[in-house]
Amino acid sequence: RPEAIYLREQLTVLLTTSPVALHPSTCLVDEVVGSFEHAPGLDACRLVVVCDGYTLTGAGAEASKYRKGLVDEDSAARYCEYIDRLRERSVALGEENFAVLALPTRHGFGHAVRRGLELVGTPFVCVVQHDRSFLRPCPMAEVVRAMQAHPWCKYVGLPTRKTVDHKQYVLSKYGLRISEQPLGDSGMAVLPLLQWYDSTHVMETQHYRDFVFAHKPNRKDLCWRVAAGGFIEDQMAQLMLRDVRGPQGLAAHAQYGTFLLVDPTPSGTLPMVGHLDGRDQRCGAKFKYAQADAPEAADLAGQGPDVPAP
Repeated sequence: RPEAIYLREQLTVLLTTSPVALHPSTCLVDEVVGSFEHAPGLDACRLVVVCDGYTLTGAGAEASKYRKGLVDEDSAARYCEYIDRLRERSVALGEENFAVLALPTRHGFGHAVRRGLELVGTPFVCVVQHDRSFLRPCPMAEVVRAMQAHPWCKYVGLPTRKTVDHKQYVLSKYGLRISEQPLGDSGMAVLPLLQWYDSTHVMETQHYRDFVFAHKPNRKDLCWRVAAGGFIEDQMAQLMLRDVRGPQGLAAHAQYGTFLLVDPTPSGTLPMVGHLDGRDQRCGAKFKYAQADAPEAADLAGQGPDVPAP
């Protein structure tokens, strides 16, 4: 598989996970990884799973608030068992194919990604959340090749229900006109993405480290574009909108280099990735690749048998 060999050399998949009601079952990430079949070659890439930490609620406190990283003792125990299951797979498959980074404290999505980047050694990284699955075909190898050939394109987001009409959205809400930009003779095109979205995206690894997680001068402990404990999009999206609506206008977008993949196929108006409900313990019955009562249902190998390890 030529796409698999190429992508393994160029791209690492960084998957973030945190406590949800479905744990200790691994069915949620199994479903996400199983959906990689929509992106030929992606299953050959090294998979780095970053397990965010959590904060225990006090005795008599309300039930777990997963989005805030607050869990009771029962949820914490189930999450630890879930991490152990992932670690067992890492041992079986080898860290060169499947690595697990369990953070001792809660970092939030943004800084969990920052820590995960420490384990990424490829020029590009595909960031995937544990509840975002592929819904239809994605030309992942072509996306990476196009980004290599066009350094101004630092980030390519895959269309979601919220971004499929991004062009019309920014025109109606902000009065900003954006147009598609072809990626050479690749036949692909992208649309300037004027606000950051954490949903599945491919990004130049160095730009992630040097720009997104840049430190403020004289403050090596502060990544000023990403708030502690939160999502990247919480703060980055506001910074981007402020800049493109400022004196420089759309020219200010160049420093961010964020774009949305434009799909010219008949299904181009449909989301390419979508959300899975990890809060509902019954949702596993609807999964295509995994089952809630069969935590080993899908293979998280991250490498096909016909692709040699580097």
